[in-house]
Amino acid sequence: MSNDIQKKVVAAKSDLFNYIDSHIREIKYGVYCLGTVGALLCIRSLRPFKKFTKIEELPHNFVRNNVALQGTVRKIEERGKLYVDHHPVFQLPFTKNYDCLPIHLAFLSIGPQGRLWLVKNVKNKFIWFEPLKISDEGALECVVYSKGLFWTKKNLNEKMEISFEQPAAGL
Repeated sequence: MSNDIQKKVVAAKSDLFNYIDSHIREIKYGVYCLGTVGALLCIRSLRPFKKFTKIEELPHNFVRNNVALQGTVRKIEERGKLYVDHHPVFQLPFTKNYDCLPIHLAFLSIGPQGRLWLVKNVKNKFIWFEPLKISDEGALECVVYSKGLFWTKKNLNEKMEISFEQPAAGL
C-alpha cells in the first residue's frame, strides 16, 4: 500500500515538474508582473508620488517647514477659498483623482473685487503654495505664488493685500 502511494507521489511530482518546465516563460512573466504591481503599490504611497486631496493627508512637517507644493486652481469660493488640484513631484500614469485641496491666501480677507480678480487671473492656472498653518475653517493658510515673467514668481498674497483688501482683523 505504501509503495503504491510512493509511486503516486513520484508521478505527481514528475507531472508538476514537467508542467513547470514546459511553462517556464509564463511563470517568469507572472512573477515579473506581480513584482511590478507590488512595486507600483509601494511607490504610490511615497511622498514624491502622493497626490494630496485632503488636509489630513498632508504631513505635519510640510506645514511646519513651509514645504512648497504645486497645483492648478480649479475653483474659487465666495470668501476667497481656492480649491487646488495638487500635482505631486512625480506623477504616475493612469492615476486620476479629481478631489481638490482647499487653501486660503494667508492672513487676508478677500472681498468681491478680489474674488473677481482671482477668478480672472488665477483660475485654471498653475500655482505654487507654501502652507503656513491649518485654519479653523478646514483650509490651509498659504502663501501663494503664480508664474511671473520668465523664471520669476509673483506673490499673490502681497498683490491682493496691496490691491484689494486689508489684512484680516486680528492677524
